[in-house]
Amino acid sequence: MVRKTKEDAELTRKRIIDAARAVFLARGVSRSTLEHIASQANVTRGPFIGILKIKLRFFMQFATKFFCR
Repeated sequence: MVRKTKEDAELTRKRIIDAARAVFLARGVSRSTLEHIASQANVTRGPFIGILKIKLRFFMQFATKFFCR
């Protein structure tokens, strides 16, 4: 298996954040799952979990980026 570069990892992280925004807006935060977001971002749960660890931490990153401008 080929390891991703830092640039690849950053692109994946950005894709996940964009997907989460779309899923949260469409479903609401409480009805959104990691599976919904991973599917929208076209990644498996493994990279998703590896990058963000837990839904709460992810939501805090999302909220900071989109609501605390």
